[in-house]
Amino acid sequence: MEEMLISHPLSGNLHDLLRQKDGERVQLDCQKKLKEELKAIWASTVLSDIHSLDQPSFKSRALCCLRSPFSRCCPIIEVLIYLVGKKLGRLTPPLIPRYACLPLFELCQLALLWSIAGFSREASSLVHSISPFLDFPSLWSKEGEYNELESDISISFFRFGKLAPEKKIPSFLLAIAKLFVGFDVPYSVDVFSPKPLLFHSSNLQGILTFLGRGTSLGILRGTDIEVRAFGPQALPLNDLKGFGIERTIEGEDNWTRCFGLPEVWFQIREFFDGGLDVRFLGLSLEKTLNFSFYIKAPYAQIDSSQFLPKTLNRYQGESKAVLFGGKFQIESILPTKMELIPLAGEGCYWDTEFLLSFEIPLFEARGLFKWCFV
Repeated sequence: MEEMLISHPLSGNLHDLLRQKDGERVQLDCQKKLKEELKAIWASTVLSDIHSLDQPSFKSRALCCLRSPFSRCCPIIEVLIYLVGKKLGRLTPPLIPRYACLPLFELCQLALLWSIAGFSREASSLVHSISPFLDFPSLWSKEGEYNELESDISISFFRFGKLAPEKKIPSFLLAIAKLFVGFDVPYSVDVFSPKPLLFHSSNLQGILTFLGRGTSLGILRGTDIEVRAFGPQALPLNDLKGFGIERTIEGEDNWTRCFGLPEVWFQIREFFDGGLDVRFLGLSLEKTLNFSFYIKAPYAQIDSSQFLPKTLNRYQGESKAVLFGGKFQIESILPTKMELIPLAGEGCYWDTEFLLSFEIPLFEARGLFKWCFV
């Protein structure tokens, strides 16, 4: 496996990136590490007043990226390798822009990078496709991929074309802001569209997607309350590897399958501002399936009992209506078991404060959930 120097955090001093010693090496053994390394290298070449690639150790890092076995794993990696290769003056394979079901904030970054790289038509197509979804920043993000700061800054810059001065901006996004001049191609181009379902009401917005791999089925956003991810989840609940959906082929049949139990498929029968109706196929006695909501709210209440984030007080028992923040209520219409678990609110679980999870009854093979502002 290739070895390469790994940079200090992107928000650090760019000159530190150029002075790293050859001994500071780790195995570049995953796509995530390669992506972060490429972001640091490209940002340094754009922002530094030193000609970075004249530094032997820095040039060696860049060349290692170009030779990485993960260089074709992700559209973000592909365009960064293209940009770094041009800086090096190296012959690299031609960039053929391609779409993938990336986290929404990375799709925003991809459109910006394509524009910088000169692929205006493809950038415009992607802009046209994802612009309706910008109010749902955690869309298509796995729990471990979601970075609230990077997501907020990326989507804000994509939407308004400028950086928020009060935020601590990662160097990678500063480099994008320095080179990006705008999307200048009309929208009369083919669009990339994952075809989510959307609803908008006076106090609630919702989105639901059937495409993803270990990602959320949907998101709800209301005033001061967010359900940043919801979908099927295999037990145990503390293992996010069992959460989410898995489907990579588009279709309009409203079917997808459970990532944690791939033998179980389900269909959305109804999705609107008042609730959700889900029908499952393939459930068995051997494995239990839940349906989970990851919720950002200051507190939760069941009957007269109040639950706070970062505490050990939790609920496990018969399903009841749960009130979040004194205003937003979720409940199961079908009798079943449920758990309410307080979370930390930062650093994991999409930075949410509560996990509300309902067991799917085997013989009903159905989830019927109601939500509303009270």
